Amino acid sequence: MGLNLYAGHHYYIVVDGYGTASGAYVFAMTESSGGQDNNTCETATVIPSLPYTDSGNTCGSGNECGNTSPDVFYKYTVQEPNEILTISLCNSSYDTYLWVWSDCCVSEITHDDDGCGYPYSEIVDCFYAGDIWIQVEGWSSECGDYVLEVSSAGPCAPCIPDF
Repeated sequence: MGLNLYAGHHYYIVVDGYGTASGAYVFAMTESSGGQDNNTCETATVIPSLPYTDSGNTCGSGNECGNTSPDVFYKYTVQEPNEILTISLCNSSYDTYLWVWSDCCVSEITHDDDGCGYPYSEIVDCFYAGDIWIQVEGWSSECGDYVLEVSSAGPCAPCIPDF
């Protein structure tokens, strides 16, 4: 059984027999080094060009922001004055959640839970020039194996204000 435990929390473990059964037991616990190197805003993996694909596992990473699940971060600089991006976790193996930030964990641009059908996240949107942070995490407190795919469909139509 795998379980993510977080610093600063208290955990209680109960060992119990089935029904009225009792007897000796062996309890073993190991600590993993935990998480990927890109598990904070400051250590985000830079996406050098599009299309881009990467995979990993969020289990063991910390929780920087968003849901209570472990997360990892990617940073991309939108090159066009504006660009239509598809940010997908559709080929992942757990219930994913995506966030896109203009200032990591401070200024949210958008987020998605089940954009390509339960339980996978996908965002297709127009993004303006500058740095964006892509946060990969799970719904609620879930973690698991993910496949991040980011691609561009080129520039978006300019935004015309509604007067």
